[in-house]
This record gives sequence, structure tokens and C-alpha cells, in this order.
Amino acid sequence: VAGVNSPLGFLTAFDTGADRPTASTVNFVYQPLDTRANGAMLPIGEGGNISFYTLNGSDILVDTSGYFLK
Repeated sequence: VAGVNSPLGFLTAFDTGADRPTASTVNFVYQPLDTRANGAMLPIGEGGNISFYTLNGSDILVDTSGYFLK
């Protein structure tokens, strides 16, 4: 998960249908704009989707590299 040209704030990724967690996935600290990436292992939510929340707006890049089977 990466935020590109992001203002000061954070990005949280989480499984769709679940409550948004209080922990962030990526933090943006430089002004005026910051680009940062972070790895995250997330469960798949309702409808096979992942949700994203950003505090102050951000362009988001997401890449999937695999999945786990139960």
C-alpha cells in the first residue's frame, strides 16, 4: 500500500465490512506532499474487497502479491 503526493496525515487499509481500526497502515509526515509505502497483510472483507481511509486525501497505489488459504 502506498500513498503518493499525500498531505500530512495517514492512510488505513482494512477489510470491507469491518470497523476501521485505530492503527494506520502508512503515515505521511513531510509537507507539503509526501510519498510513502508500507507492506500490509490484510484479510479480505465483504464481497472480496479491501477498504481504504485517508485523513486528508491521497492518491493510493495498491499491489497484491499473494494470498493464504485456510
